[in-house]
Amino acid sequence: GPPQLSLEDKAFLDEFGRRISTTALVAMACGAGTFYGLARHLAFRRRGLWTFFGATACPLVAWYAVINQERERVMDLAKKLQFDAPPDARFAQSTSSVSGDEALAKLFPPAPLALANSPQVPSRGLGLPPMGPPGGAPPNGFNTWTWPK
Repeated sequence: GPPQLSLEDKAFLDEFGRRISTTALVAMACGAGTFYGLARHLAFRRRGLWTFFGATACPLVAWYAVINQERERVMDLAKKLQFDAPPDARFAQSTSSVSGDEALAKLFPPAPLALANSPQVPSRGLGLPPMGPPGGAPPNGFNTWTWPK
């Protein structure tokens, strides 16, 4: 089943998530406002870009600071969750039964044009003969800009 956490750990994770969200939101607002004001004060032409940068970089710095404050507790909980989780049977099976070449073939299948000219590979199409443009070729060839006579 799912990993078992104590009530204390669940309360910590709940409070920790709220603290990260609140800190990131406040940092986004303050960073955007500060960078906009600074760009306006320095008469930069691309104020929106600087505002976006402030709204992006400041929450990342704040997130890092909050994570760093509780680093040891978060690492302990991460280890506990990893050890409590059951091993994934599909992952264990796939690593033992699939060779490296087969895995690469699944990740990178051959291009469709390479298969079309290959005699040993059956066509994956609908079984219909190849056709030209919809409705066939126009009477004047493919030049559709000339007025019909």
